[in-house]
Amino acid sequence: MRYGFIFLTLILFTISGCGSTQDKTVCNIGLAKFKIPEGWEATEGEAPVVANLVPSEADAESLKQIISVELLKPPPGTKVEEAAAAYAGKWQGNVHNHAMTVDGENGYHVALPKRETLAPTDCVVVMKDGNICHISGGYVGDNAILPVIESIIETWKWTGNDKE
Repeated sequence: MRYGFIFLTLILFTISGCGSTQDKTVCNIGLAKFKIPEGWEATEGEAPVVANLVPSEADAESLKQIISVELLKPPPGTKVEEAAAAYAGKWQGNVHNHAMTVDGENGYHVALPKRETLAPTDCVVVMKDGNICHISGGYVGDNAILPVIESIIETWKWTGNDKE
């Protein structure tokens, strides 16, 4: 229950659109940008969460899916494999043995146990320019979130450190 509350709280504290752009189809998080999946909307989060995505028609009571993007500064020398293992340990999940590519960078899919409340079920962990990025999502019911995360990764482009 505690995990679901924490994860749901992330979305309730969002205050404005994703990045400063007027384009509601692209989310610019500074280090990268990606296309917002059709039927979804994005808002900025509170650090370390840089973006939250929810289905457009969802409200707090009917929310069954959520995606959060976090940017973290790990200790020097941290490897992406170590960051994925740490995320898996935090949520009692498993790192899949195959790497995923996120705009040319190796990332790892972390599968997490499904809970009865809205909490992360899948996360892709990737590193760029010394930053760890978690692209995590959760769902309740029958609405698997991994295909939506994969659609974000397919459009992901590293841009640098400044929001455009």
